[in-house]
Amino acid sequence: MKLHRPHVRVLWVAAAVCAAPVTVCAAEGSWTAGLSATSDYVLRGVSQTDSNPALQGTVVYESAGGWYAGVWGSSLDKTEWYYPAGTAAVEIDAFAGRTLPITETWSGDLKVVRYVYPGDGDVID
Repeated sequence: MKLHRPHVRVLWVAAAVCAAPVTVCAAEGSWTAGLSATSDYVLRGVSQTDSNPALQGTVVYESAGGWYAGVWGSSLDKTEWYYPAGTAAVEIDAFAGRTLPITETWSGDLKVVRYVYPGDGDVID
């Protein structure tokens, strides 16, 4: 897998986040982070990496009250016809929400997500 310049930047940022201390602030809650590699990133049945591997990472903060916020990112193939990324090399998803307990074994989740494809404003504004 050939890593283009944006992929290398995403890898360095993800590595720095994973290496940072988890107790960044004294606020009640927890931070989690992860970095993974996948053989193919598929969205709605369409490969976003032209059947090639992808690097993916996430950082999430979750409060003791059930509120959470985070960011998830993945490398993409820069082929123009891929939906919805177009020619973007990276997908970044920012999200926030709240988990609400219903019973001891059931809960509900309300989440807002913003998908961002840097460098491809023609496809997604």
